[in-house]
Amino acid sequence: VLGNQWLKSGQIFQILALVALIQPLTSTRGTVLLSTGKSRRYLLLGALNSILLCISFIIGVNWGAKGVAYSYVIASYFLAFPLLYYSFKDTPVSLMDFYKSTYKPLISGILMGTSCHILSKYLFLNLYILKFHLTL
Repeated sequence: VLGNQWLKSGQIFQILALVALIQPLTSTRGTVLLSTGKSRRYLLLGALNSILLCISFIIGVNWGAKGVAYSYVIASYFLAFPLLYYSFKDTPVSLMDFYKSTYKPLISGILMGTSCHILSKYLFLNLYILKFHLTL
């Protein structure tokens, strides 16, 4: 529908999908900070996060769009632990509480994504073979 010029954008979305594993988890830090009255810390950590992500984009742009996507993934994973640590510091939520409540959905998501990827490759191959046989 969009044409062949858009095919390469799929590769970028595949790279960005790696961040989709942790972004919903790390975004809970805002809820914790705001609900515990630590809006100043939320602002400062958000500003720091934005600055560091912008720096990663500047580094990644040297390798084009894929470089920006990879730099975003790397920076997001690199920043996840420190941001969560400082977000949960002096709050009723500890890092251990966070990990205990999120590791099962995280593992389930990884397994589901891997399964879907494997099945899509297998089903695509089988559909191609079936299509070939039907044309004979």
